[in-house]
Amino acid sequence: MVTAHRLPTDDPILPVTRLEPGLEAPVGVDALRQLPNLAIAQSGSLGGVAQVRLRGSEANHALVVIDGIEVNDPANGSEYNFAHLMPFASTAIEFLPGAQSAVWGSDALAGVIHLATAPNQANRAVGLEGGAFGGRTARLQLADRLESGYYNLAALTTESDGVNIARHGPEKDGYEQVGWQASGGWLGDRWQVRSLLRGANTKSEYDPGAFPTYLPADGDNVAEREEVLAGVDVGWDAHRWQHQFKLNHLRTENGDFAESQSTLATEGKRTKVSYTAGYRLASNLQAQGFVEHEVESFKQRAAATLFGDPNHSQRVDALSAGLELIGQIGKGLAWSASLRQDDNSDFGNATTHRLALRYRTGLGDLWLNVGEGIKNPSFIERFGFTPDTFFGNPNLEPETNKHLSIGARGVLGPTTWALTLFRDRLQNEINGFHFDPAIGGFTAVNRDGKSKRQGAEVTAEVQLGNTRLAAGWGYLDAEEDGGGREIRRPSHSGHLSATHQRGRWLLHGAAYLVGSRDDLSFASWPATRVRLGDYQLLRLSAAFQLTDRLEVSGRLENGLDDDYEDVLGYQTPGRAAYFGVRLSF
Repeated sequence: MVTAHRLPTDDPILPVTRLEPGLEAPVGVDALRQLPNLAIAQSGSLGGVAQVRLRGSEANHALVVIDGIEVNDPANGSEYNFAHLMPFASTAIEFLPGAQSAVWGSDALAGVIHLATAPNQANRAVGLEGGAFGGRTARLQLADRLESGYYNLAALTTESDGVNIARHGPEKDGYEQVGWQASGGWLGDRWQVRSLLRGANTKSEYDPGAFPTYLPADGDNVAEREEVLAGVDVGWDAHRWQHQFKLNHLRTENGDFAESQSTLATEGKRTKVSYTAGYRLASNLQAQGFVEHEVESFKQRAAATLFGDPNHSQRVDALSAGLELIGQIGKGLAWSASLRQDDNSDFGNATTHRLALRYRTGLGDLWLNVGEGIKNPSFIERFGFTPDTFFGNPNLEPETNKHLSIGARGVLGPTTWALTLFRDRLQNEINGFHFDPAIGGFTAVNRDGKSKRQGAEVTAEVQLGNTRLAAGWGYLDAEEDGGGREIRRPSHSGHLSATHQRGRWLLHGAAYLVGSRDDLSFASWPATRVRLGDYQLLRLSAAFQLTDRLEVSGRLENGLDDDYEDVLGYQTPGRAAYFGVRLSF
């Protein structure tokens, strides 16, 4: 586990939630729905832009990493589009909420979502699935854990005819993805080498927002995306020293088309190199220091108009260094103190910190997290350009978040439970929809006040024989600068699930509750608030082992056929059934 600290540990100071992908869809954001206070907003059906907001934060305030490599897209507001998530290619999803910039840097303002690919056991299989809305998927995985290492090879192709995401009209909005992954590692007594190569090509059909309501209306619009991710991680131990060298690269290409004509093309790149050293100062004290250099670049191409030329290329460099001390006092108290300095080439530098405490008792753990998170302004916010609509602001400064959370977790008989209280104060928040009369359009500005977020989370899991029950509930009070409820954040959310395994059967059922929340309607100026009602999602799935190698499965999505919108005007799929077969070898 490497989410909570720079170097791997199986006993992090702060609690890390670990999910294992199960019988959910092989593509998409649904694998994250059981995380408390995580608001999902997807613009329509499969393939529509899917944003995740942690504890009331903005969509680009969560850092997403795969095997320690950041995948937030520099060409997409520095956020990750969860519509293209491939959970089946990952063996675990680790979630670390709260301000984590002192360890992870910019983008980790509200937390880290980490997808790990190292397998714990053999998984060599090919699977086929088909069902509602013309959905069809084929996937292949060759993975195993060996005595001296591991490998995980995965490939997927999926297509869906989709549904009409607009409220009216017959046109369906489909989706296609081809994804692949090759990861592996050699784990010796003193040396460890890990590598990852991953790519995806996607095509999403969508409807444009039409004047005067600016709600989706049938149209022949397509978004295409290509992503390539590569990284290598070399670590070695020398007596009291630990060393880690990492090099990784991300490249994305995004294209928008209307009536088969290109309207916008963007390219984002990120290259990062880092070195981390850990030294055991004493039996109860370790120091971890690091230095890293990151280069991000952005290109935008589109037709010039009377309003201006949107074609430009940008680059940002950052040199960062940090130190973390991890210690133990007696048998019960563990602590860590982190400090990081980011030297940015184009905007203000930043210093972040984190103090984490954990006290272990006979009944469970008590923990505290006090820290600061930052989010650098994105290329879109600084240099984005949409004729007669949006003009970037190159003078933006990073956003900062003051974070405090306390919690308890423990085991009571067969039950594992956790309770968390949190409080965040966001300063210098970037408002990307500020109307500036001087330029006659919208731009991005840093707000003067604070956005306030606080809330509570409760989770519990119990194992009763062959049945595992899990439940979670989250409460959120998110207030924007100047008052008013933050949009697309429900005050209440929760889940209840049951998994039962007996003989050749594996059964799973889950219910998700998403409370009411606000959104904005741009049919008038200024925009007016619209209430989106609460909804419930029921998911049922089953798998049966016909033979030692052949498995059949089925799943039912939105079993209650609830009619809901995550984003104003974007229709979501109704009840859907899928059936699959899986052959192991």
